Amino acid sequence: GAMKDSDSDGLRALCESSTSLRVETENGGEWSVLLTNRGPNFVDIYDNIDVYPEHVWAAAEVYFRRLSKSGDYRFPGGRYASARALAARQLPFLANFSLGQVCHFMQIAVSKRKLLGYADGAMVPYTCSTSLAKSVCAQQKRPLSGSAAAELGSEVAPLAVADWEAAR
Repeated sequence: GAMKDSDSDGLRALCESSTSLRVETENGGEWSVLLTNRGPNFVDIYDNIDVYPEHVWAAAEVYFRRLSKSGDYRFPGGRYASARALAARQLPFLANFSLGQVCHFMQIAVSKRKLLGYADGAMVPYTCSTSLAKSVCAQQKRPLSGSAAAELGSEVAPLAVADWEAAR
C-alpha cells in the first residue's frame, strides 16, 4: 500500500529529474518513461495488420507442421511467454525479430493465419488446437467429444449440438 506508493513516487521523481528521460502520464493515474533521445517505436502486438513477408509465413508453416508431429509442440500459455520460448529457438525465419515482433507474429499466427491455436491453456500448432477440433466438429455437425479433442492434443468436456432455436 503506502510503501509501494512512496517507492513509485520516489522513482517518478528520480525519472523526472533526469534530462535523459521523459515522464508521460497515462490513463488511470499510471505513468511511463521514455528516453528523450529516441522515438517511441514500440510494437503493438494487438495490431491486426500482417506486416510479415509470405516467405516468413511459408517457413513458419513448415516449422509448425513439423513441430506438431514431434510430440513436443506446447508453448507456455500466454503470447509473451510463448514468444520468449519461440525466440529462444533462434529460428532462421525469425532472425532479427525483436521480442515485440515475435509477440505480434504469434498474434497474427493465431488470429489471421491459423498456424497457432490453444489447447489446455498452452499455445500449440493449429493442427493440435482445440480451435481446429471445434471447427471440424462444427463442419460435421457433431458435438466436440473428449475423444475428438484428445485426438488433436486436447481434453475438452463434450458440448451438445444446438440449433438456433435451442441456443436462443
